[in-house]
Amino acid sequence: MNLTLKKMDDGNIKTGGMAKGEPQKYMLLEKVKALYTALHPQLNQFPKSEKFTLRAAIENSMLDILKLLIKQNYKQTDKERKEVMLEVIAEAHLLGVLLQQALIFKYISYSNYEKISGLAKEITAMATARHRNLSGGGRMKTHDSLYEEIIAFPNMYHAYYEAIKGKADSTFKEFNNDLHQNLWELHEELLNQSYEPSPYTTFYLTDYKTRRIMAPHFRDHIVHHAIYNYLEQVYNSTFIYDSFACQKGKGTHKGFERVKKFINKYNHKDYFMKCDITKYFYSIDHHRLMSIIEKKIKDKNLLWLLGKILNSHKEDPLPSHIINPNCEEQKKGIPIGNLTSQLFANIYLNELDYFVKHKLRVKHYVRYVDDFIILAKDKDYLHNLWQEIHNFLKNQLHLKLEPRKTHINKISFGVDFLGYVAFKKYVRVRSRNYRRFRIRLKNRIHRYYRDEISLESLNASFVSYFGHLTHTNSNEIMEEIEKLYTAVNVPDGTGAGAVQNHE
Repeated sequence: MNLTLKKMDDGNIKTGGMAKGEPQKYMLLEKVKALYTALHPQLNQFPKSEKFTLRAAIENSMLDILKLLIKQNYKQTDKERKEVMLEVIAEAHLLGVLLQQALIFKYISYSNYEKISGLAKEITAMATARHRNLSGGGRMKTHDSLYEEIIAFPNMYHAYYEAIKGKADSTFKEFNNDLHQNLWELHEELLNQSYEPSPYTTFYLTDYKTRRIMAPHFRDHIVHHAIYNYLEQVYNSTFIYDSFACQKGKGTHKGFERVKKFINKYNHKDYFMKCDITKYFYSIDHHRLMSIIEKKIKDKNLLWLLGKILNSHKEDPLPSHIINPNCEEQKKGIPIGNLTSQLFANIYLNELDYFVKHKLRVKHYVRYVDDFIILAKDKDYLHNLWQEIHNFLKNQLHLKLEPRKTHINKISFGVDFLGYVAFKKYVRVRSRNYRRFRIRLKNRIHRYYRDEISLESLNASFVSYFGHLTHTNSNEIMEEIEKLYTAVNVPDGTGAGAVQNHE
């Protein structure tokens, strides 16, 4: 193996014969070199008893990846190169599993494991991107043959790595105990269309209101990521610019900045309308959602899978439900907790976005999930818009606006949106949000002094809220939070008393 890598250092590996994708291919080789450079000193620290077992398996896995990358140079067709990339992805994942075993046996430290396994994951991601490029590019031009790409192993492995972030529940451990076999069986079920979603784990989160969260089984979480990797590309380009939820580069801060920019175009005596949809996730109509998806997606196999996920849950009848006259059986609701639910929610209300922007020709409109803001100079105009939107939601999407959360007021009263209240000349944090944060923060401080959480974990809460406050002019609140932060972080141990006194 040292000899092979020496050849790489000397530049003697043949890389000719394919101009397209050449930099990407060379970067993969460079990444393998970086991985070996980081890993080799660690292998020398393995116990002698491991010389021909785990150490040998790791070295062989590294060598196999290198051989496959060299082998790709001599393949004549993209199809053959794609097959080689599949082998690289599988081998890189095997290397990741072997490194996990080395960490468990304490043959490598956790910090070194993070660095080395990070390089292995980068190789997997780069090989996946290479596979996609050989398949005809990253963005799909047509949407009638996506299923094969979605359930292919490169995407399934990529989905697995996305799904494991922050996961430690029993379904993850169960799946990970025999990862290769379980992933293969999942692929086979999707290929044969015998796949059935597992029951959800239900729990409740209470903030200022109680939300029911339905967590999918880990294997279903992988399927959701596999779908999301592709459908995100299909749909993101269709969403309007002023839709800010669950999209890369968007979010609450971007959404609020857009609203503030619109406010600055108006006089403080002008008006805004804020609306909210009643029980939005619980009220999405399955039949209508599928009819919207079918306008864009023509792949029957993918539609089958989306239908399976959508029909894995339906809500009992609620007062917020509006009957869909086009189907006998009323199926409503998507579970909060599914990655696909975020995408479905955006796809569904994209119909409203187009109606508001293109049919009603509203210029200053911003939506975040089921909350939206419209600004205008005329109060009567906003009342008329409300009626138009109400009728559209009821008749076309079988949804209703929440009357208690509909507000038409002057901008001078303050535009309350996404945790902030914006005025013409300043922004303050929403009082309710601050009270909730203060209670949570005090609880976390007490947990820290009981050694239930680390100082790093506690400080992450401070940093998060400091970030939130930087978008406001709430100087007094910022000073109060800074006092709490200082009280906790002083080195002489007087923090506990300081926090108690501050209460």
